Amino acid sequence: MTQEEYKQQLNQIEIEATERRKLLNRQYARENREHGIGDILTDTNGSILVQKFGIDFDSNRVPVTYYFGVELKKDLTPTKAGKTRSIWPSSIIAVIKKVEPLNKNL
Repeated sequence: MTQEEYKQQLNQIEIEATERRKLLNRQYARENREHGIGDILTDTNGSILVQKFGIDFDSNRVPVTYYFGVELKKDLTPTKAGKTRSIWPSSIIAVIKKVEPLNKNL
């Protein structure tokens, strides 16, 4: 084995490890997600209707799901501007509407 072959194999191992880490992070965040699409969540800035999810890391480098959706007025209808924003699980102060998911893998 040459040094070039060694470097190529090492690089391939690192690429595969990164991909496996991403899959594990997604799986962990998905399995520990508490809210689903269609839920209405409230934080100190207002409420959103959850439309999709994102994955990031908390301060302990553990994957967490954050929720992204359209901002709602106090009467729980979308704002005229249709602004969107995200809410982190740690900032949720109320769950106004909880929709039971058909499939948690969504």
